[in-house]
Amino acid sequence: MEMQIQQEEQKSNAQDTILYTFRLQDQKGVKVDVCLISSQGFNSFVRFEYQDGRSEGIQWRDLLGAVVQNKKIDIISFPKRVQKRMFKKIENRFKEVFPFNTVNQAENVEQVLPTGEVKSIDLQEVKYIIQEFSQQKETSLFINIVSNNRVQKELLIFVNPHSGKGQAQQVFNRVKDLFEISGHSYHVVETLYRLHCFDYLYEISSEKLFSYYGIVSVSGDGTPHEIVNALLLRSDREQCLQMPIGGIHGGSGNALPTTMCNISGEYNTPECAAFIIIKNQTKKIDLIEFERENIFNKSTHPFQLSKRLYSFLSLSWTFVSDLDLGSESLRFLGETRFEVYGFWRLMFLNKYAANILFSNSSDLNLPEINQQISEQDLSKYKIEKNQLFTFFYLSNLPWVSEQYQSFPLAVVDDGLFDLIYLTNEQSRFQMIKTALALDNGSFFDKEKQTVAKGYDLKYQKVRSIRIEPINPSKSGLYSIDGERYQAEPLQGTVLPKILSVFCL
Repeated sequence: MEMQIQQEEQKSNAQDTILYTFRLQDQKGVKVDVCLISSQGFNSFVRFEYQDGRSEGIQWRDLLGAVVQNKKIDIISFPKRVQKRMFKKIENRFKEVFPFNTVNQAENVEQVLPTGEVKSIDLQEVKYIIQEFSQQKETSLFINIVSNNRVQKELLIFVNPHSGKGQAQQVFNRVKDLFEISGHSYHVVETLYRLHCFDYLYEISSEKLFSYYGIVSVSGDGTPHEIVNALLLRSDREQCLQMPIGGIHGGSGNALPTTMCNISGEYNTPECAAFIIIKNQTKKIDLIEFERENIFNKSTHPFQLSKRLYSFLSLSWTFVSDLDLGSESLRFLGETRFEVYGFWRLMFLNKYAANILFSNSSDLNLPEINQQISEQDLSKYKIEKNQLFTFFYLSNLPWVSEQYQSFPLAVVDDGLFDLIYLTNEQSRFQMIKTALALDNGSFFDKEKQTVAKGYDLKYQKVRSIRIEPINPSKSGLYSIDGERYQAEPLQGTVLPKILSVFCL
């Protein structure tokens, strides 16, 4: 097996601290010391020091866990690799196994203490320590967990078999052994109907909910939308917000796992998304809290009754929401559905009239949705009055789907959402040009952090926004995190760094 410890290890040996050493032997009977090492110079790692002078190891970033069977233990890494199969290049993480036996077929393993003394330790305990080491970047936290009473917690995993092409269950089957190898137990809920995930999380007792340490969706973006809203509409929302959420590609959008994979420097695959969750590192990202008039709702469901709703991803309207929601019947095509339906929608373009105002100031607070903004504050907002909008897109994440990095300038935790829009003042040519650049956001100049030359697109960073369709009953639909909502008076305020997500 090839060496996985970089040259940087040698540079940082003076700062290395050996936390644990276990004496085993390889398949040829050569004794080996398995050392769990904390390094201040770079990530911690596992080093295998063989009696015959060889040395190899696994970086913390690549360590998956361990499996025990009889008197054998397999220590498993999960490095990034590029494989060529026929004419296709596959970029992903792949398992590599380091197999070891106990010395002289003993029942237990020899643990070598820093003093040089040797004590006996159960093989299952070694597995547990390696699994915990693989999940904790902070050495002090790792030692604290291993040394104290252990509380076994589970991940709560929602699998939506109706997402995208209907392959979420197959995707979960591909990655579930990764959770088992790394020592993560889990409880799976297969969603049976729209808002099933919301109902489950909204109604579950606090005691049961907080017995889980994180929530994962194997789905598109609709299920994370339900997760976020259920947690924030609960009475114990402050405690709920401490629970990280994660996503694994199971639908046609997959914006959450795609963004987290890219931020984490991972390949954009279900295996890498699962690995990010397994490593148990988190990041706080922004949400936007919307307030709506709810003038069209006739439901008694608590989510649909609520005038508050929350978005982790985006709000689109006009062409973009027509494209997203109008192509629902083409879900079997996967992401191709957007291209196919997009050409049709460009030929028959809808235009919606509205008044829109927005600001990036943290000093302005919007009043209730049904209240007028004072004249004094109104002058501080950017206002588009009585405009016909052809294109309207507000996003928090750079990737709005697995293939579309439409907002390359968006930052998930800067306290701002990125807004782009076109009105009837811009030509149809500009509309088509903008639509064709949605996949890579080439209408932005990344270096200058503004709209690229040749595009007449309007772009703003916003902290608060109000949308007032002039004729709500004929103003189409909003797509919020990919879910449909009737276009009606709506306003939103960014909640900075409030949602915890799994991210390396």
